Amino acid sequence: MSLATGNNNRLNRPNRPNRPSAQVFLEYAISLVGVVSLIFVLLKVWNWVNTTMILRQQSFQDTRIEAGTREGEPGKLVPYQPAKDTPLILIGAPGFTTGNPPTGPLTMPPATQWCDAGDEFFEEAQRLRAEADGLRAQQKALTDSDNGRCAMVPDGETTWDDWGCTTDRVEEMEQLEDDIAQKEIEITNKETEINNAQDELDHINLVELPEIDRQIQDWQDALADEVDPAAIDFINNEIARLNGIREGLVERRDDLDHVLLPDLWRQKSELEGQKAALEAELTALVDAVTDDAQELARLGEEARLKDDQANALIELGLQACGLKPTPEP
Repeated sequence: MSLATGNNNRLNRPNRPNRPSAQVFLEYAISLVGVVSLIFVLLKVWNWVNTTMILRQQSFQDTRIEAGTREGEPGKLVPYQPAKDTPLILIGAPGFTTGNPPTGPLTMPPATQWCDAGDEFFEEAQRLRAEADGLRAQQKALTDSDNGRCAMVPDGETTWDDWGCTTDRVEEMEQLEDDIAQKEIEITNKETEINNAQDELDHINLVELPEIDRQIQDWQDALADEVDPAAIDFINNEIARLNGIREGLVERRDDLDHVLLPDLWRQKSELEGQKAALEAELTALVDAVTDDAQELARLGEEARLKDDQANALIELGLQACGLKPTPEP
């Protein structure tokens, strides 16, 4: 009975609460980071949109003010944008002056009024100017890039400095040119070694070996007629000496023909391959520089055209408001 009671107490003991696992904490952390990142991105987008709208409005306003303060006639400033609430004042109207109004027709001074007829032209001009500024920013970034772009294509024989290149690009090109020149010197030296080895081989085959063979044959002919033992020994020794020289020449000939010359030709081929690789690298670099120079010229020309279009639209906007632009000097 006591055993059952003990078991019941153990079974009726309250369960311990489950502790959160490490995975749960990790999921909470990831969720928190995601929420913070989303809030950060939304704030950045809102700030960018708000700033862009303010800058565009300010730029448009500056364009209108600039257009409105140009001279309509020499010596006479034409105001374009006064306050919108400028009243129309009738000189002599009842209630405006004390006493009786003057006789004659009522007159109105040339009050300046708000003109929005040119707004469409000014907005388009502002957009074109913004695009031109963007093109000039690209041009500057290309010129100031870390790779050292070049700003102009050369005419005729010039040095790399005449390209308008940065120091890094100039040094890179000049180093490649120096490496190519060095390879040409090494190739020339290797060709000299090949020619010398070939000349030596030809001299052995055409001069030295035939001469040794002739001398050996002469001693052999003399030996056939000789009867004196001492003379015979001398002739045999001389023939043996000449045969030793001949064996050395044959060994040298084989070494030149089968070892040295093939190795020299292999070395020359490797040098030519290295030179070709350097030339290809320099050509690619020059092509990249030329492409950059053409891109710089294109960006500058497009920016100039957009500026011209913007100026023409401003003139049209002024004309729409009845203003006569002053010609530029």
